[in-house]
Amino acid sequence: MGLLMKDPHLSEIHTYYRWLHSLILHLTFSVYHQACAENGGPGDGASPDRIPKSPDIHTLPSLWQTVLRFDELLLTSRSLEDLLTDSVQFIVENTRHRRGALFWYSSVTRTVEGIYSYRVDLTEVRQVRALESNIPGIAWAIRETRPIYLQDAKLFFPLHYVKQFRLTSLLACTLYGENRQPVGFLLLDQDGEPFDPPDSKGFRLLEVLVARVSMVLRVKLYESTPLSPRPPASKLLTRREQELLQMIAYGYSTKHIGEILHISEHTAAEYAQTILRKLNAKNRPEAVAKGFRLGMIQ
Repeated sequence: MGLLMKDPHLSEIHTYYRWLHSLILHLTFSVYHQACAENGGPGDGASPDRIPKSPDIHTLPSLWQTVLRFDELLLTSRSLEDLLTDSVQFIVENTRHRRGALFWYSSVTRTVEGIYSYRVDLTEVRQVRALESNIPGIAWAIRETRPIYLQDAKLFFPLHYVKQFRLTSLLACTLYGENRQPVGFLLLDQDGEPFDPPDSKGFRLLEVLVARVSMVLRVKLYESTPLSPRPPASKLLTRREQELLQMIAYGYSTKHIGEILHISEHTAAEYAQTILRKLNAKNRPEAVAKGFRLGMIQ
């Protein structure tokens, strides 16, 4: 730990973190096994009539092992993209679902945009871009602090999405950034087959995993590189580009932006791509968030 504090930019910092995590993992299970022995756990020769202090203690290993393995995955993710793709796969597989898709949500533009998926066509997911008002299920999910079960997707999603992705029953989980602002949501299902909601333990595991992703996102989404000073906002984007970014923040479509600025829709789209490249943003909601933090837009 002293080595990490001395130089946090060591080239092998991820190796040290893995070593530290393994140490914590072994200590945690040592404490657990000791508690099992004291409570009359299996294999300690205790009388079968002895009542353990915690009747649910034998349900802990599965939950703790899953959470600790997830922590290690989050800890060793080198980029935001690795974090999100690996997290979606881990959550789908360990909550016993068959597929999942992750979407960005911008509270500024009130828009939803597909970014990552597991066992769902990524190209189709990334073509999803819609206003929150057009997806009632999302408007409900982002107001909830816990995962919610949607029995019939037709009641919460546009029919063309229901048909395109074969949606029936769904679990919706909101991811939170700074100040508990929703930054995205994860949808899980059984590959288009109807299913019942998970039991309390299943909901609890899902809630814990999503909370951990959200916690790491609060760092990954808003982190800045301390070794390179932030350039002035005016040098990042031209005045016209800042104007166009403001319109994106207002939720205007590319066609509408072109009409306002008296340019073609194609030119407006090229401006948008230039803005994404200059801000090193993967999509429009991320560009809006960065523009807002840099004081480019309101």
